Order: sequence, then structure tokens, then C-alpha cells
Amino acid sequence: MADEYANASERAHEPPYRPLREEPAGGWDAEADTYRIGEDHEEPSGERASTPIAELHQHGLTFHQTGPLRTAGYGTAQAVASLVDGHRAEPEGSTLSGLPGMGTRRVALVCAAVDAWRAFRRDTGASR
Repeated sequence: MADEYANASERAHEPPYRPLREEPAGGWDAEADTYRIGEDHEEPSGERASTPIAELHQHGLTFHQTGPLRTAGYGTAQAVASLVDGHRAEPEGSTLSGLPGMGTRRVALVCAAVDAWRAFRRDTGASR
């Protein structure tokens, strides 16, 4: 029994799990809570953007609610805002509602968070 616990202190520094998949070429930027793809990267919406999607977490979304957006390649608040605009213009068959994992409730939460984020930026004069 003593041998069973002999190496416990040696294993204490090891992570409790290993990643299930490799990260994309640009890599995960934990500080920005987004994928870094490159300086000249354009979001799927076509606009150049810099506000990490994590900014929407401060306006009501959780990590799990933004997960389907990140998985689909929408890593910035501006890209998500563009999806919301498209959804409001044409709710039936919009890109936002068509993303895997985006049910009716989650779409509504994303729209509300983008509205709150835009209001915050407008009220504070934030540039990003």
C-alpha cells in the first residue's frame, strides 16, 4: 500500500487531464479568451475586429453559451453582433439560428448580450 502512494508528490504537478484535440494553428489565447488566427484575419462577417468574444460574458452570456459561436469561428464581439444584425433582418434561416447548438433561447440570450454590449460601448464611449 505504501508503494501505491509513493509517487503521489511527483504526480502532483501533472495536469489532471490532457487535451482531447489539438488546438488550431493560431492557438488559444487564454488571456483574450479567443483563438489567435493572425494579424490579417477577417471574421466570417467580413469585418476586421478586435474585441474578444469574452467581452460578451460581462453582458450576460456564459462560456457555454458562447461555445457554439467560437466553434463556428466567430471569436469576436463584432462578429457576433453582425450575426445578430443578420438574424434580426431575417430570423428564419439566419446564420445565427442555423449554427449547431444555437436553440431559440440561446439565440435570444446572444441578442440581448449584444444589445447590452453595444449600449455599454455607446454609454462609455469605448472604442473596442
